[in-house]
Amino acid sequence: MNKLKIFLTILLADTICIAALSQVPVEASHYRPTGIAPKFFGPYAYPVPDLGEAKTSDKLTLQLAGDVNIGHIGGKNALDYTYAPSFKLVIPLWTDRVNLSCWGEFYEWWQDTEATRRERRYYEQNALKSHGSGQVWLGLDILALREKKKCPSIAITANLLTAAGGKYDCARHYDAPGYHFTAEIGKGITFRDSSTLRFSGTVGFVCWQTDRGAQNDAVMFGIKASYNHRIFTLGTEYASYIGWEKYGDAPQTIKARLDFHVNRFSPFIYYVHGIKDYPFDQIKVGLKVSFDVLKFIKKETTRH
Repeated sequence: MNKLKIFLTILLADTICIAALSQVPVEASHYRPTGIAPKFFGPYAYPVPDLGEAKTSDKLTLQLAGDVNIGHIGGKNALDYTYAPSFKLVIPLWTDRVNLSCWGEFYEWWQDTEATRRERRYYEQNALKSHGSGQVWLGLDILALREKKKCPSIAITANLLTAAGGKYDCARHYDAPGYHFTAEIGKGITFRDSSTLRFSGTVGFVCWQTDRGAQNDAVMFGIKASYNHRIFTLGTEYASYIGWEKYGDAPQTIKARLDFHVNRFSPFIYYVHGIKDYPFDQIKVGLKVSFDVLKFIKKETTRH
């Protein structure tokens, strides 16, 4: 088992290095950039993925939220807006070391401006105010190495973006699948009151299909810090990825999240500030509910 963990970690690290080396500059490839990039689409086309903490969960969790996205690609006097109800479901697969997750937006409503439309280069006949289907993601998180007193934890993730998002002609979604893989390393400091301060780092790669039949390969990286108390959890992170086209495909984000804990319920507020090629600010308000399904499964197994 230990050899398998080491092999998986090395395999992911090698894959990340290959993805980085495969980033051929557009000038050398004789191709013009496609513009199929986060800067020129809606906030859910391929946002910078949320970072993990090199941990997995032993509880089934369901998260429901309402999102408000304020876009500023059109300038300060021509802001665009996107509204969406979002969800996330995390399921432990018979063990606390492997989680299956699914998340996305049920639906989205948006309001653009003429300046927004010019920057995103979609047709004038398309309505500036409309609605459409959202994205759906599937992910698998694996805890490769448990945290010990002098040893950090290591986790690897594999995530798939479906082609569920629509309205390509309005520059909302890429209308194509994508995926990203990450390796995470994290270490926590526990205080006398049982609260913890945790630091983690993430590296990986992001890939999505463009309209030329080729994919854009981006190197992903980020750092995160969080403080966990029995009453609340506060976390902040910086995350980014950089594609090889070098044209609207290097989004950067600063994120902050505050959760309050009331038994199995955790109301939260989440804020995302986009920099450079992610011209959005997002506010997410919602509720997370946790269920200790592994404890129930163990009881049922023992009973039989």
